[in-house]
Amino acid sequence: MNSSSGSSDFDQLRSTIASDPQLRYEIEALFRLVVETYNPSDRGVRFITGGITEWILAMASYASGIVTLPDGHNSDSTDLRGVLDQSRELWSVKGSNSRGGTFTISNGQGGAGAGLTSPTIFWSPEFPGMVFVEPSLHTEVVGSQVQRADATVLSKRAVAEHAANHPECVIELQIPDNPGTARLDPSFEAVKLLVGGHSFPRLRKLLSDTDRSDSTIVEQLRELQSMKEHGLLSDDAYHAAVRKLTQT
Repeated sequence: MNSSSGSSDFDQLRSTIASDPQLRYEIEALFRLVVETYNPSDRGVRFITGGITEWILAMASYASGIVTLPDGHNSDSTDLRGVLDQSRELWSVKGSNSRGGTFTISNGQGGAGAGLTSPTIFWSPEFPGMVFVEPSLHTEVVGSQVQRADATVLSKRAVAEHAANHPECVIELQIPDNPGTARLDPSFEAVKLLVGGHSFPRLRKLLSDTDRSDSTIVEQLRELQSMKEHGLLSDDAYHAAVRKLTQT
């Protein structure tokens, strides 16, 4: 087995995560939290989850000493995006929370794009973790690409085979499947932040009325709990009342 993936930075990241159980736990836990909060099956949401993944790698790289704060750790008003930019200079990121299929490597205006030309980290539930590909070194993966009319794609099977043949290119992690249960709408969260934090009294009426409705439900639930504790409601009557209240 080769001792190096072809990237000293990836080797350092791999070594750090392998020797730091807490860091590995946090990465895996954050990956799970992402798919439990946002559903990447939605194409629009997928841009959000993809961006979060880039930040996860940037933060892991910072914890591993691979990237640094642009102006030093004692600097005021540091632009954290500088850390993300450093990470992006090291590798691209292609990920998925579903099994099988392909990765879209590139696409162009009326063409397939350039394909796999930069070092890339791939991740998917069927992989043993994050898989690194250096195109100039791992030419068998590059040769597995398929050019379509509007994109260049790479099968997950080709990446899985590369991982099996090159364990030095794998950071062992458990990548979660998409449970498909997340319902949080990031655009709604954004509009709540914008409207709630500025002077939009007419537009904010919808949010204010909803908040009052939610508060009323909470108060009713508390009253039901109190009635149950004082013996005024049986367990069956209490649970029936809660179901009726929360389903309306």
